[in-house]
Amino acid sequence: MHRSGTSALTRVLGMGGAALPKTPLDTSEFNARGYCESTPIYQLHEEMLEALGTSWHDLSPLVENWERSELGAQFVERMAGIVLDEFGDAPLIAVKDPRICRLVPFWVQVLGALEIDPCFVIPVRNPLEVSASLAIAAPSPLAVSAATSMAPNAPSILCALLLVPCANGSTSSSALAVAKGSSS
Repeated sequence: MHRSGTSALTRVLGMGGAALPKTPLDTSEFNARGYCESTPIYQLHEEMLEALGTSWHDLSPLVENWERSELGAQFVERMAGIVLDEFGDAPLIAVKDPRICRLVPFWVQVLGALEIDPCFVIPVRNPLEVSASLAIAAPSPLAVSAATSMAPNAPSILCALLLVPCANGSTSSSALAVAKGSSS
């Protein structure tokens, strides 16, 4: 969900040693400090969701195990290449995009292909604060009511922020709760 603090948290993770994307999305009037999202990751997410006949705003489930299909394998390979281009051999990376909440099984495949152990960081912000922020940043009765309606479910909402150590890497920072080492 927009306005839930994921950009701020990602910047903090960057200050703690996590590599941020080489080509971040542009800033905007709604987020002058930047979104900390990779432009090529965003673009491939949008392409994937369109190929699946959906969008990240769609609440219906994706086709089960699509990421294991021939199409999924092609996207996994492409995304693995983008991750390497965006983060190089950094021992700890932060991948942030709201679309990840719809694509977790896909990302598990991507990270497995790169021999990376994922650790998902789920920031939770009071949905009433999210609604208030949305009302200021992008006034829309639908967006505000959607955020407000999430209040009872706030602890279970996955706000797409993915923090992972890179292939065969680790971090010495105990302040970051991340999986260390590579998958075996």
